[in-house]
Amino acid sequence: MKVAVLGAGGYAGSELLRLLTDHPGVSALWAVRRGEEARSWPQLAAAPASCTLEEAKEADLIFMSGPHGAAQRSAGEFLDAGVSVIDLSADFRLPEEVYAQWYGPHAAPQLQGQAVYGFPELDRAGIAQARLVANPGCYVTAVTLALQPAARAGWIAGEVVVSAASGVSGAGRNRPELSMGELAENFRPYAVTGHRHLPEMERNLKACGYSGPLLFLPHLLPMARGILASISFQPSRQLEEQELFALYQEAYAGESFLRVQQELPETKATLGSNRCDLSLRSDPHSGRVLVFAALDNLVKGAAGQAIQNFNLMCGLPETSGLPRAGLWP
Repeated sequence: MKVAVLGAGGYAGSELLRLLTDHPGVSALWAVRRGEEARSWPQLAAAPASCTLEEAKEADLIFMSGPHGAAQRSAGEFLDAGVSVIDLSADFRLPEEVYAQWYGPHAAPQLQGQAVYGFPELDRAGIAQARLVANPGCYVTAVTLALQPAARAGWIAGEVVVSAASGVSGAGRNRPELSMGELAENFRPYAVTGHRHLPEMERNLKACGYSGPLLFLPHLLPMARGILASISFQPSRQLEEQELFALYQEAYAGESFLRVQQELPETKATLGSNRCDLSLRSDPHSGRVLVFAALDNLVKGAAGQAIQNFNLMCGLPETSGLPRAGLWP
């Protein structure tokens, strides 16, 4: 497959280049040339070939890794040229009216209905047939994987509270408030009453059977990458930990990139991998269930999940080109 990456100068885009460079299903890899990319790949053994936006229409598939609003202006041209599209922004994740509420008017609403939501653990069959795939958000991936089994079992009775922290790469590049001087020895909440990932989380959980309230409290970690979500909910009945583990282990038994473990997860264990680590506790004091999830926001939360979708769309093994082991120390 001939593959192009638009937005390769960003964190998620450069992570796509890293993972696709040695992908067995990629015969040609191009970075769409937009000026800033030439200085953006010191982690690669060699800079990838570059092409113009027009030349990228010769690819079989393009990954769009630009800011919200960019893909909706150009995705249609690529689809008309016979190029499949995987978009890592929020442009095609939500219905038109919901997108408008959280992001503003959409420039290509006719494409929103064509897009398939690219969450492999929710809809592999749909992704395999898609030409336009909307890659989920990083927080959304962690929270959905953490709650899907309990929601499908009908075990969530009350409000879900999500306290999650992310490394700064999730916010993109070139933001002065994310400089080391601002971040070092600091830990702060943000967007606690209106994070744009909230409607995506609520939609996913509703599809799994839970439509109750969800409180999402995101925080910024003074590190480059990683997400840790600590989640609690009131169960529909008293649940023993062995029941919880049995449910999650059965639900994710065939999943290559999910690990249900006794130990509480940590971000460093998933660094550089496409894996999400989950653990559970039943708290006798509050009567609530606690679920913990850790993943690398640039891999399973962005580029790695996009490559999972690519593999499904191309009929390749879903694990192709994706690391399951993290980096340590």
